[in-house]
Amino acid sequence: MIQKELIFSVVMIAAFVLALKDLRKFISHQQLRKFGLPATATIVATQRIRQKNNPLMRMEIEYKNKAGQIQQAQVFAPDSDDSFDYLIGNEIGVRYDSLRPQNCETEDVLYAEWWKSPLIRALFLFASSCFALGLLCKWW
Repeated sequence: MIQKELIFSVVMIAAFVLALKDLRKFISHQQLRKFGLPATATIVATQRIRQKNNPLMRMEIEYKNKAGQIQQAQVFAPDSDDSFDYLIGNEIGVRYDSLRPQNCETEDVLYAEWWKSPLIRALFLFASSCFALGLLCKWW
C-alpha cells in the first residue's frame, strides 16, 4: 500500500512541476505578445520532430535586433500543412525580448488558437494534480 501511495505522490508532483513549466511558458508568451519587438527572421536550419498527434519543427533562426546585431535562436513551431512554410532560407515573423534578445518566439506560436495555449495544458495538469491530491489524502 505504501508503494502505491509513493508512486502516486511522485506522479502527482511530476504533473504539478509540468503544470508550473507550462504556466511559465504561457506568461512568457504573454510578455512577448505585449512587449516583444517584432522582427523578421531567416531560417538557417530545420528539423522535423515526429510526434504521435502533433509533429513539430525545430528551427535555428537568425534575426537582427533593434541595435542591428544579428541574433541566433532556436524556436519550435507546429509542423505546417504547407511543407514550404519552414524551408531553409525562408523568412518568418518573430517577436523577441529587447532585454534578452535570445528569448524569442515565432508569431505563429504566440498567436495560436486559445486551445493550443500552454495555459490550457497547465490548467489541466493543475486540475489533475488537485484531483490526485484529493485521492491521496483520502487514502491516508
